[in-house]
Amino acid sequence: MFPQISYAQIPGATLREQLKSLERLHGVDVRGLERIGDEPARATAGDLRGQVMGLLRNYSYVVLQTSDEDIRGVRILASQDAGRPDVGARPVSTAAAPDRAGPAGESRSQVNGHTLNATLMGFGGKEYDMSLTIDARVREVVLPASMKEVLGFDANSLDDGVTKTAEGEVQAETGLLPAVRVGGMVAENVQVAFVADDAIDGRPLLGQSFLSNFNVTYDKDTAQLLLMPR
Repeated sequence: MFPQISYAQIPGATLREQLKSLERLHGVDVRGLERIGDEPARATAGDLRGQVMGLLRNYSYVVLQTSDEDIRGVRILASQDAGRPDVGARPVSTAAAPDRAGPAGESRSQVNGHTLNATLMGFGGKEYDMSLTIDARVREVVLPASMKEVLGFDANSLDDGVTKTAEGEVQAETGLLPAVRVGGMVAENVQVAFVADDAIDGRPLLGQSFLSNFNVTYDKDTAQLLLMPR
């Protein structure tokens, strides 16, 4: 186990070198480095977990933790072209939301495609940080099948089914995640669909099984997604 101490800036002249430093200096198993482009090093701050999230802010990724919250691994899934807005939970009135985000249909289209950091609560009390792309057209939280074991699912906790993605309906294994947290907002018993990794092009989706618990609006002036409980 590697002690959680106050970490200095992760060294390296490029982003790839910084991620390699995670392995060398902190014992973090980093996979998916081949998906990292030729990008300069990034300034980060905070504890190791916060620095990792800062380094990978333009990528889909999973942070794997031990039971005592040490980071043991990082899985880099894909780069993200869409912007990653801040997520706020400050109160907004239901009357003000349409003024900021337009009619319901327009609001839905404006939040689609944005990515944000979420924490998936798996079985056994473990938590996993992951970036998800919002898609209000999708019923479930859609994850790559390679995440099933990581989150503690087995054959007895999943059912065969189908889910809808940008490519149409695909075969899936469906179940319930104990919880999903975005910012300070938590939804429990969230429907999840695991699909073949290439079916979502490496980009996990945040669908209605989480979004339907909240009023979601996009503030164009501040580039913030606002989540409020229904």
